[in-house]
Amino acid sequence: MNYLIQKGNAKNAMQFITKIAKKSEKHESILMTIAQALRQEGMQQGIQKGNMEGGKETTVKLAKQFLSKSVDRSIIKSVTRLSDDELNRL
Repeated sequence: MNYLIQKGNAKNAMQFITKIAKKSEKHESILMTIAQALRQEGMQQGIQKGNMEGGKETTVKLAKQFLSKSVDRSIIKSVTRLSDDELNRL
């Protein structure tokens, strides 16, 4: 059963685990714990992605402000860690 959960190619892992849990009362609590862990992992990934996107937006905003104030590009690159290509696109 662990193999199916770990290596399975289910599009909706929560639905898969819930169906198995309902058919196997003996393992229901373990499967529901796995489902909760998967849900938590998904939430953490979503939070990390949101933080990264928000951080990138802030970095770009700061870089634009620096450019508008004629701050040296090497300083902007050092502070923001943006590449030359990314700065050129601003």
